[in-house]
Parts: sequence; structure tokens; C-alpha cells
Amino acid sequence: MRTEWIALLLSASAYAASTTAPATLTPPAAHHTVALCAPDEELIEAHLGANATARSLRQRLVRLGAPAAKLDATRAVLARDLAAAMRAMASITHGSKLDNVTALRVGLELKGEPFAEADSAAALLERLEQRLEKECFVVNPRRPLSMSLALEDLQSAAAERMLTSSGNRLELLDRLYHFQIACDRMVRAACRSTHTRTTPGRRAPLSPAGGADSLSLSLRTAPKIKSPSSSPALPLPLPISL
Repeated sequence: MRTEWIALLLSASAYAASTTAPATLTPPAAHHTVALCAPDEELIEAHLGANATARSLRQRLVRLGAPAAKLDATRAVLARDLAAAMRAMASITHGSKLDNVTALRVGLELKGEPFAEADSAAALLERLEQRLEKECFVVNPRRPLSMSLALEDLQSAAAERMLTSSGNRLELLDRLYHFQIACDRMVRAACRSTHTRTTPGRRAPLSPAGGADSLSLSLRTAPKIKSPSSSPALPLPLPISL
């Protein structure tokens, strides 16, 4: 009797398993990739997800082997440092960390970037990050200065801006980078100057005494008199010192 009862239970279990709806497989999440020179926030979101906290940024920097961030560093500073560290990681031997002097030297050598034998890992990393910053600045998809980092494209970009197109890739990259930085600085200065002149309630400073601006101001504010013959009003004569 007991044996029949166990067999009945097994049959019922088998029947229930056969009638259960088949399990549906959850499709894997799409792999999100971004370009190495993508904006900092896009690069961080691809690796840490959206709305990553400052603590998570700081922890990821430590995991990458980057120098410890300052305790008073803001999230914006941490995001900038982490994005630079991620770009540097992509330029060194796979599996290495950013505190590996040998890997950093190899990465710099591949880019033709000079360094001193006595440079520490922090100094080598800073040099590598600066090189990558220039490269991303020149080929920024939002405002590309050059179509690529190839020698011929850098030469064409320099010639278009009437810069010297001779030299190696490192020299051309540095030339384009500093040229555009100077142009951006001039544009910002011009915008600030225009804002100062057009802001209500502000007065542009007068030119030195005796200049054209002070002369025109005196003519506009001089009291007027009428001549005996009812001629149009004339400004009083200005004193002239000899």
C-alpha cells in the first residue's frame, strides 16, 4: 500500500511538471558601448550606470590604481579624473593598472610621447592623460578639428588654419590643440567685453583725458546759447590749451 502511494505521488509530480508552462528566457541587456573620446558623463554612465554617486566614483578610481583623489574633491572633479583614468586604462596593457610603471611607459612609447626614466607612476599617468586629452580635443565629434589622428589629416587641419603643417604627429597635435585653446580664450574674452558694454546700468570706461571719447562727451553736455541773428543753437566753445 505504501509503495502504491509513493508511486501515485511521483506520477502526480511528473504530470504537474509536464503541464507547467515552459520558462521564458529573459533576453540579455544590450551591451552599451561609447567612444573613448565621448563626454565624461557618457563614459562614466556606460561603466557605472546613470547617476553614479561621488563615493562610487572615488572607489572606482582606487580600483583602477589611480592616485587617491583629494578628500575635498567634488563630484565634478571626481568625474573628470575618472573619465581621464578610464581613457588611460584603454591605452595600456590589458589587465594592468594605472600604478604599473612598466605598462604606463609602454603606453607612452606607443604614442611617441617622451618621458624620463626617473618619472614616477603618477607623473607618467599625468603625461598619458594629457596626451589623451589633446587627442580627444582635436577629434571631438561635436567640434572636430581634424578628421582623424593620422598624419595627413593633422597636416590638412593645420594648413586649413594657416598653421605650419610640417613636423611629426606629436608636434602637429600640440600645435592644433594650443591654437584652438587660444582661439576659444579670445572668443570668451570678446563675449565678456560685449556683455559689459551692453549690460543696463553699466557705463563703459572713458578713454584717457583728451581722447576722442571725452571730447565727444563734452560736446554733448556743453550748454547751448542762441546767436543774435536767431541762428540754430550752438555749443559753447571749448577751451583749448596751447
